[in-house]
This record gives sequence, structure tokens and C-alpha cells, in this order.
Amino acid sequence: MKSIAIFGAGGHFKVIADAIEKQGVFEIDVVVDDRRAGEVQLGRKVCSRDEFAAKGLGYGVVAIGDNFKRSKVAREIGERFPGFKFVSVIHPSASVARGAVIGDGAVVFAGAIVGPDARVGAHAIVNHGAQIDHDCVVGDFATLGPGAVLGGAVELGEYSSVLLGANVIHAVRIGAHTVVGAGATVLEDLPSHSVCFGAPAKKSRSRKEDEPYL
Repeated sequence: MKSIAIFGAGGHFKVIADAIEKQGVFEIDVVVDDRRAGEVQLGRKVCSRDEFAAKGLGYGVVAIGDNFKRSKVAREIGERFPGFKFVSVIHPSASVARGAVIGDGAVVFAGAIVGPDARVGAHAIVNHGAQIDHDCVVGDFATLGPGAVLGGAVELGEYSSVLLGANVIHAVRIGAHTVVGAGATVLEDLPSHSVCFGAPAKKSRSRKEDEPYL
């Protein structure tokens, strides 16, 4: 199996590590997190980036739930370690249909469904039980929360999130850096840089690109 590094040692790391172990394609060689260096997570000692540099590994995944923070770390790793390759992780219980494309660094968790000809962008997260129907486009660094559902041909902008149990009807466009609140029902297009709640979902307020949402 190919040895990989996981960047980030928080709660999201635990879920990604489980998916990697179940997938059986990669072997976790090292966990990297400057803030938690020296700790032991799931039986593995966490190291700093400087310690990781000495190992010379060339493959890995970023285990950070917040979209903007995940993008920042991915960019920093790419700049510091030229040629580093981010891998996609797909839990064996997930269903990925013919023609679907999963981007580098993306993670598809247990019970998720990715329909025919759907595209999941780089470093995107498709959480447990989330559903992406046919011909959807999920942008880079976007997230679908557990149980979230996208109907056919939905476009979810980069860095945007559809949170727990939210539903989006077919052919809707959601802009970049937008958050759709848990349990919302989206019946029409939503603008970028927005926080949206309700059934039907409406813009509640604007949000900054680096604003935490989890």
C-alpha cells in the first residue's frame, strides 16, 4: 500500500483515518499537526511539519473540517513541498456512480452517494450519508454535511457548505463561500458570501471568506 501523511489531528482526522483504513488502499505513515505535535492520536504520534519534512513522503490528505482553513493548509503544503500529491479517500461503503469524478484531496465518507457524471472538487468533503445526484458540480473545498442532499444538476460553489440534513432541489446554483444551515430546504439560487437558513432557505446575512462556520 502507498504510505501517506494526514495533515491535522483533530476530530476530522479520526473520521478520515477510519475511511483510509477501511478503504485499504493507503497506509497512514504519519500524522502532522504543529499544534498537537507530541500527542498520540489513534495510536500514532503526531509530528510537526519540520519532522515530516525529514520523512520525504509525497502523498497525503488534509484532515481539517473548516473549508477555508483546509485550503490554507493545502496551499502551504503545496508551496513548502513541491510535487506533493494529495490523494482522494473514498470509504468502501460509499457509492460512487459511473462517470463521477472525485477530485484530489477530496473525501467521501461512509454511506455517501455520488451520482452519475457528478463532479466533486479538490479537497471537498462528502460527509456520512450525504447524497449528490446526477450531473452535480461540487466546487473545490466545499462540504456536504451528514445527510445533506443535492438534487440533480445542482452547482455548489467553491468553499461553500450545505450542512446537516439540508436539502437542495434540482438545478439550483449556490454561490461560493456560502453556508446553508442545518435542516434548510433550498428551492432557488443562493448568492455567494451568504449565510442561508429556513424552508425555503433565504439569505440571513453576509459572511466573510475566512469566517468560521462549524
